[in-house]
Amino acid sequence: MRILQVANFVAPTSGGIRTALAAWATEYVAAGHEVTALVPEAAEPVASWWPAHPDPRTVPGIAAAAPGYRVVVGRGSVLDVIRDVRPDVIELSDRTTLRWLGPWAQAAGIGCVLVAHEHVGDVVRAAGVPGPLARGVADSVNRTAGLDHHAVVAPSRYAAREVARHGAAVQVVPLAVDHTVFRPRPEPVAPWREDRTLALVHVGRLSREKDPMLSVATLAALVRRGVDAELTIVGDGPMRGAIARAAAALPVELVGHRAPHEVARLVGDSDVLLAPAPAETFGLAALEGLACGTPVVCAATGALPEVVGAGGRVAVRDADAFADAALCLARDPAARERARRHAVPFTWRTSARRMLAIHAAVAERARTAAPDQAAR
Repeated sequence: MRILQVANFVAPTSGGIRTALAAWATEYVAAGHEVTALVPEAAEPVASWWPAHPDPRTVPGIAAAAPGYRVVVGRGSVLDVIRDVRPDVIELSDRTTLRWLGPWAQAAGIGCVLVAHEHVGDVVRAAGVPGPLARGVADSVNRTAGLDHHAVVAPSRYAAREVARHGAAVQVVPLAVDHTVFRPRPEPVAPWREDRTLALVHVGRLSREKDPMLSVATLAALVRRGVDAELTIVGDGPMRGAIARAAAALPVELVGHRAPHEVARLVGDSDVLLAPAPAETFGLAALEGLACGTPVVCAATGALPEVVGAGGRVAVRDADAFADAALCLARDPAARERARRHAVPFTWRTSARRMLAIHAAVAERARTAAPDQAAR
């Protein structure tokens, strides 16, 4: 098959979607398929900031409401790439400015699989829109998802529910982790004792939807209790300055955006990973932490509880609750092995094989049902 991945929110310092698209693409190619990705252009050439993808391409975009991102608004440049690639399937990871691609692909006899990476209602609420209005926006986006695409995929049950409530048959395909990069340290890490520093780590984009401030507040709660603790924050984003100011009097180190192997080292050296984001639709950073054998404290909302499972503890989004959970995990001699074991089944090969099965079915359906092949 020829597969074209199309997405908006992929940028030089972005995380989950970019990681997933590249990992799937690598497995698609290994299975004998051709794959190209189409994302908005950035200041630097795409090959310099997305080397993990086998064939990334960019088209012009405009600044998005979310700082640091761009979105594609013109159709012509997208159609030019489609004509060049001639895909059997379009893997569409967007429900904003690229929504037109689903109906267009159906008319053109090209399979189109929508991957619902985000929970639209939560994204809109995080931007400050009141709950009822946010739900209305989400409903308008999701109402025709099942009709506009040959198939709909979500990375978690939590993400699937928002689309499924409108009648779409959503298939859940969990994301995964590269176990060659994210793996436990060669030497065992002993459970934390009060005679050494408790090492906490937060990994993610420094933006409001990830709530890095709760990780800082968790450290502050531990320090107030007299615990010798420190926090390493891995990632970059629009909140970096605010976090630096809030953490000025605390043992916090902001190390910025790091390559995967560096992230793995920092996470593996930590006692507990904090994952406070309230509305994750999967939570790759949390799963990568588990694969390193680092137990995770996660928020009780969103998809994180179903992803973290027995590999950590779920806590209400409160600094003291997160602090309590972190101490419990750090003191538990079995926590690191539980975390590692929980992550073992999550492989990109398994995830990609499930995606390829969906793509194959969709490609066949599109070939036999297209009303207008001439549009290709």
